[in-house]
Amino acid sequence: MKLTGSILIDYLQGYYTIDFHKGTEDTGWLSGPLLYHAGDELRKGWVYVIGPEHDPASFSSYFERRKHHADDEQEKKEKCMLIFTAGDRKAAAACPCAVCLKEAPDAGAVINTLVQAFAVYEEWENSLLEVQYRLGTVEEMLKLSLPVFKDPLLILGKGLLLVSVVSEEEEGGKAGMFVPGRERMDIINAMIQDAEFSKNRKSTYSYWGPEYLLGFRTICWNVMRNDEPQYTLMVVEEGHTLTEADKDILSILGFHIKFVLYYHEGNRNRSDGGLGKVLKRILEDRTYDYMEASRHLAESGWMENHRYMCLLYQLTYLDQKSLPVVNICRFMEEQYPYCCSFSYQDEIITFFNLTQAQLEEEEIQNQLKPFIRDSYLKAGFSRSVEGHMDLRRQYVQAKIALDVGSRRNPYQWIHYFDRVVQPYIMEQITRRLPGPMLVHKGILRLQESDRTQNTDYMKTLKVYLDNQQNATQTAKELYIHRSTFLYRMERITDLLECDLQDPEEVLYLSLSFRILNYKG
Repeated sequence: MKLTGSILIDYLQGYYTIDFHKGTEDTGWLSGPLLYHAGDELRKGWVYVIGPEHDPASFSSYFERRKHHADDEQEKKEKCMLIFTAGDRKAAAACPCAVCLKEAPDAGAVINTLVQAFAVYEEWENSLLEVQYRLGTVEEMLKLSLPVFKDPLLILGKGLLLVSVVSEEEEGGKAGMFVPGRERMDIINAMIQDAEFSKNRKSTYSYWGPEYLLGFRTICWNVMRNDEPQYTLMVVEEGHTLTEADKDILSILGFHIKFVLYYHEGNRNRSDGGLGKVLKRILEDRTYDYMEASRHLAESGWMENHRYMCLLYQLTYLDQKSLPVVNICRFMEEQYPYCCSFSYQDEIITFFNLTQAQLEEEEIQNQLKPFIRDSYLKAGFSRSVEGHMDLRRQYVQAKIALDVGSRRNPYQWIHYFDRVVQPYIMEQITRRLPGPMLVHKGILRLQESDRTQNTDYMKTLKVYLDNQQNATQTAKELYIHRSTFLYRMERITDLLECDLQDPEEVLYLSLSFRILNYKG
């Protein structure tokens, strides 16, 4: 769970007097907290509590040096938040993102308060996830969120008419303004026609509603589909003063609300139709006639000259039976109308028609990163390929990406086939025989010479091959005279018993080094 600087400031104000704060509204999402010790390197994206033994002036000079030596503007913006329990506020003001607490509270107590803040919001989000995973309703999510916001929550449809409302007031309080009725339509029409509000309705971030039209403050978050707002999630200021922190909290709720709304709209999943059945059969039946499959795909608009990409989801952390597989498939198809998503062998497979979507594979991959991470999924992406012939092979690529990538980098959520090709090749090469039985025999002789006679033939040959057999460059990198290098190469060639002008031999030697390196 990560929280923004605004959320943390809002929480701290319930326990401490904040003497000064700066830059907390633009921190992004932060992890932590950490207790700072002298000499610690400040990491971006973390919250640090600074005890009274540390002078804020030393941090201001640190950030000035970092700013001076930064290569670009992004580096100049330190994305960490410093909370000082004591010290000069003027010195702290020189830090990009700093908070000064009054009356020098104990640093350990501040740490405990921040840990409690992270725990409170994590417990709330876990309750939203539980509703999401069992295909619950948006009303349940709104009720769970009412204690967090302490103000009415509502969902408006495309025409800003009320879809759902949760409030401590029996009549909905101020939220009742959006209940359908002729007396309310003039305000709703004014909102729709308002230029500023119309502009915000295209936003993917939380924003303040039009107080000058409603007569009270609200915060809104848009549920988008195909760059168009389908619903508006809103919190209405009634008994509790809304802050910038509420905007960030609303975006958390909005993500989970969006997921459930897509499911309960009841849109028909493409996997139920002809396209999904054809793709499933392509994966299941290796004898399936290619021409027949291609004809059926073309009937659905997926043509032979289109480009395709496969995504494979692996469900993690939770029991696969309880995960909303249908929900995820429908969410994918709502986000990307030119994809087909379905379950297959305890996995979720999504094929994208990149040509129809008019998107590059990198665009889709980048757009899906937050969803994959926040939904506790692991994903493997294939390459993009033109035509129907390789659709099953693309599925295999995605599966290999997830399998090899998860073993090599188990803490990563997303894996790409192009990034695991080389280790996959090494795995296949050494699958039945160990490395020493596959490498060039001359390499083994060089190894033995290095071991028994303290020569340096292996390193010399590797650097020579890495430099495309450039003698001058190799001698330079080895810090030896060119004549010394040439003499050494004569001895190496004698031991190799092969022609280094033969491309096949050179390829075999280079591959041998990679096999040995892969096997350690």
